[in-house]
Amino acid sequence: MLSDLFLCGAALFLILMLAAGKKSAYGNMAGCAGWIIFAVYWLVLFPGYFSVGDYTNSLLVIVASVLCLIAAHAFFILFRKLFRKSMSSDASGSPDDNSEGTAVTGFGQTVREFSMLVVVICILYFPFRLIEPVGNALISSVTSETLAVLEFLGTGAVRTAFDSIELNGYGVRIILACTAIEAISVIAGLIIAARAPILRKAAALIICVPVVYGANICRNVFVILAYGNMWFGPDSFVIAHHYIAKLGSIIVLIITAVCLFRYIPGIMDMIMRIYDFYMGCFRAIAGKAGLIRNKK
Repeated sequence: MLSDLFLCGAALFLILMLAAGKKSAYGNMAGCAGWIIFAVYWLVLFPGYFSVGDYTNSLLVIVASVLCLIAAHAFFILFRKLFRKSMSSDASGSPDDNSEGTAVTGFGQTVREFSMLVVVICILYFPFRLIEPVGNALISSVTSETLAVLEFLGTGAVRTAFDSIELNGYGVRIILACTAIEAISVIAGLIIAARAPILRKAAALIICVPVVYGANICRNVFVILAYGNMWFGPDSFVIAHHYIAKLGSIIVLIITAVCLFRYIPGIMDMIMRIYDFYMGCFRAIAGKAGLIRNKK
């Protein structure tokens, strides 16, 4: 898929940025390119979500694209500062004054930390997304466990393919997005990227991953029951999958995140640094647009 190529390209450039180091001007340009490609990746997903009426994800991919472009702009600023400093040093034969460079040190560290988080998430997610046998194995496992719960409830659901379940003549196909691998990759990425003892990280992974995985099985069961029994009329699948199940997933993720923040405070610290970075960017944009006035 075209989106997979963009995702691979973005991850590759971000890895090059991390490998080059924070003092490399061209490393920061690689970071800028990586985030731009990442923004394009999200935009490529928009037509697919919008065409099926999934307006929640349609909005989320637009927001994600904007956030990626802001990160790309931050890396461009870092590149420009380092490049000008390098040119100035070459011209004068002596190191340039660092007073201007220190102004961007804070957000530079934050945006690099955010990039590291994204790289970790991509490494966890890529095998399931790009290697078809691996992804199909996960889909088959989720389908089997979803069917087992439906059989336990005595619903009469039947499996029609390795990735499909039918109830009362209404079939539902389990795709990779229905396996919770995306949410699990994000949570695992946050845990791995945070500053915390290894044993504490391992304990968090052992607890959180099964909880999210199990909650996703319950989500799939609910969608199949709602659609197979037409609980909400002709639009039962859309209502159950796009709205109710989506809200339930968000609630589960929020509860999981709160527990994680209490167990590994470093995750919250990392998120707050990223939040402060973006809020600072939004305030600067609003100030330039005349939407807010700077206090004198």
